[in-house]
Amino acid sequence: MEKSMEKIEDLAKNTRLFLKHHVSLIKLEAAEKTSKIVSNGISLVFISMIFFLFAFFFGLTLAVMLQFIVGELYLALLIVAGFYGVIGIIIWKFRNKLIRIPIMNSILHELFKDSE
Repeated sequence: MEKSMEKIEDLAKNTRLFLKHHVSLIKLEAAEKTSKIVSNGISLVFISMIFFLFAFFFGLTLAVMLQFIVGELYLALLIVAGFYGVIGIIIWKFRNKLIRIPIMNSILHELFKDSE
């Protein structure tokens, strides 16, 4: 009788230890996936900032070049602003296809990559 009680106690002790380690493993996996998602988001922000600066200076350069064609700087700036406005409207119209769905897919891929 004592032998079976010892075995039950050992089994309960091992079960608690297993559950403790399993919970720790789940926490580590969640932390890893969260850190990957956050790091991808931060890198996307930095890349977006660099692209914005490129587009800004490219537009400014284009406006200065257009000034020689149209004769006035304000008209050249207006043309470049209109160009960026049209691009902005197109991106806004297709934002789900171009931005939202790819970001959601990358997050879901990162979350469920190991479960395959």
